[in-house]
Amino acid sequence: MAADTKLPEKWTEEASAWSVELPGEGNSSPVAWGNRAFVTSSLGRGEKRVLMCVDINTGKELWRRVFLSVTHKRHKMNSYATSSPAVDAGGVYVLWGQPKMIMVLAYSHEGEELWRRDLGSYESGHGYGVSPIVVDGKLVIGNDQEGGNSIVALDAKSGNELWSFPRKALRATYSTPCIRPRDDGGNDVIVADWQQGVSAIDLVTGRQQWSSVVFDIEDKQRAIGSPIIWNDLVIATCGFVTGRKRLVALRPGAPGIPGVEKVFQLDKGVPHVPTPLAHDGRLYLWSDSGMVTCLTLPGGKILYDRERTSARGKIFCSPVAVGNGIVNFSSTGDVVVLQAGDEFKVLQEAKLPEGTTATPAVAGGRFIVRTKSKLLAW
Repeated sequence: MAADTKLPEKWTEEASAWSVELPGEGNSSPVAWGNRAFVTSSLGRGEKRVLMCVDINTGKELWRRVFLSVTHKRHKMNSYATSSPAVDAGGVYVLWGQPKMIMVLAYSHEGEELWRRDLGSYESGHGYGVSPIVVDGKLVIGNDQEGGNSIVALDAKSGNELWSFPRKALRATYSTPCIRPRDDGGNDVIVADWQQGVSAIDLVTGRQQWSSVVFDIEDKQRAIGSPIIWNDLVIATCGFVTGRKRLVALRPGAPGIPGVEKVFQLDKGVPHVPTPLAHDGRLYLWSDSGMVTCLTLPGGKILYDRERTSARGKIFCSPVAVGNGIVNFSSTGDVVVLQAGDEFKVLQEAKLPEGTTATPAVAGGRFIVRTKSKLLAW
């Protein structure tokens, strides 16, 4: 939740604090640190891939860096710049995936290249799209694909490999891992995958702590939305765009105690691409088709079920909580703000200048949105 940011009264370019033309297209989300925002784009058919840095207060472009790549096959709704950057006090980190390499690049906040590392080939006809995460000086990358699978941790300062946990090579996964703090002070990397279910890997050692097969392994599926943490629950989704989808809420045992309890499971109204939102004791599920379901946490009682919003097009963005509103956008530029609470109530409906497929960044009192061709801030 962003307590220091207010929702715009008008979602027009004229009402924005600033607007910047992007150097190309992409599905990646902007990220922010301090007074800087970072976003990636691609030019042509992926031959040039760009990381751009702008001032969060003025929108002034501070620098851009170009990575020369190649074109390759991808899903029609994917892009060549779908991986969102990760950022911490030490740098900003980007992934550029293509069939012959997964290039990891680290830059300082001033745009100086710090290091680069090739993680090897990538096999998936849908193209690349996993985003890195950075925590405690470790850059973690989910590399579940149709080639050699692994979860990898690199040293954020040097790019050296700290550990690599092997995984079964089945279907490419686009779900970005998340971090779950443990009661003993350690951290687990939480990974969601169709065949292997939900797994926890120790952030420091790279050893698997537990794994639970919870998805329908008889039905070809793919994890795209990211797992999330709410108190002691791990919540994850998996499914297929035209088929069945499942959400599970798991409660792992205490450190050193084996076993994972399934607290609840949902097989209707589950989003495929958008990540669920846990906020103020409720779980919001915003489906790809624009319907919203709300459940209680931790029990999973349905408060309202598949209420349809006015948004047209597809929903690829994940909802965010700002003030008393739950906000999301469609691929055709529709804006819908719901009231946070037990009842389905629309607070605001509007239209962006263009469609978007990227989750916004909320930082520094700004609401930063990436549309098809621009980066805007309100």
